[in-house]
Order: sequence, then structure tokens, then C-alpha cells
Amino acid sequence: MEHNITSQQQLRNSIDIIGGEEMRRNKLGEEIKTELIDLGNSDHKVLLGDCLDVMKKIPSESVDLIFTDPPYNQHIKYIRKDFIDRKKPADYLVWLKDRLRESHRILKKNGSMYLMNYPELNARVLPFLEDELNMKLRRWIVWHYPTTFKAKLDKKPSFYLIFSKG
Repeated sequence: MEHNITSQQQLRNSIDIIGGEEMRRNKLGEEIKTELIDLGNSDHKVLLGDCLDVMKKIPSESVDLIFTDPPYNQHIKYIRKDFIDRKKPADYLVWLKDRLRESHRILKKNGSMYLMNYPELNARVLPFLEDELNMKLRRWIVWHYPTTFKAKLDKKPSFYLIFSKG
């Protein structure tokens, strides 16, 4: 994997950070932060914050790999009180496409993206990724793994779409 110090400096400079974090307010007026977590001697950086806000600060075509596990729109209660995980299906798709469009913008020409979501949601977003963003579907992976939930099924599946930009 190629690491470019210039792009790292651009990334660091493109995020207005004071003392390691940027404070802003969400729709409820609560303070939320975007953090740049320094991994020491590593060339890698971890950005913690609302993905759409963070990605807008990242230079175009500067990311090698994106792994995204977006909310599934299944009325799950998350720590963030301002996030509603039960949108109308059309609203959820608009919400997800905004994030995928921004992911595509920051992904390098030879970059890859892994999308984890339910199969019915992956099936709805697949034409958008292929037809509108011109991404290439490389694999659709189903991973079955043991779960501690004792029911009729003892395995739980996860679903991944793997795309490349080039």
C-alpha cells in the first residue's frame, strides 16, 4: 500500500483540530466531536466522528480502502440520541446513497470499498453503486458465524459487498 506524506498532511490540515478534536453541535444542540486519532509511528490514521461530516474534509481520491457497516434501518437504539434508525425506506436509501457517494469521491482510483448490510438493502443499493457511481462489484460474501443467541439457528450471517473503483 502506498503512503503519501503529502496527502496525510493535507488530511491533517483539512480537519480543523484543536487539542486533537473538533467540537460542533448536532441537530439537538448537543456537542459532538470529530477526533483524529494518531497511531504513533504508523502511517495510518483513524478519524472518529459522523462519517459524512468527516468525509467532506478528506481530499478526493486519497483513501485506499473503505469498510462501512452503516445502520440497518431496523429501529436499533444507538448511543447517539439524535440518530433515528427507523426511516422510511426511500429516506433511508437517500441517506445511505449520500454516504456512498462521498465514499466514492474520497476513494482512490484503484481503491476498494466493503459494504456490510442486510441482503435486501444491499440489493437495493447495488444498482446505484454499479450504474451511477460506476463501481465494479468484485464479490458478494456471506459469512456465517456462531452466535450466543440460543434459538433454532446457531449461526448468524453477515453480508458484504466488495467493490473496486477501478
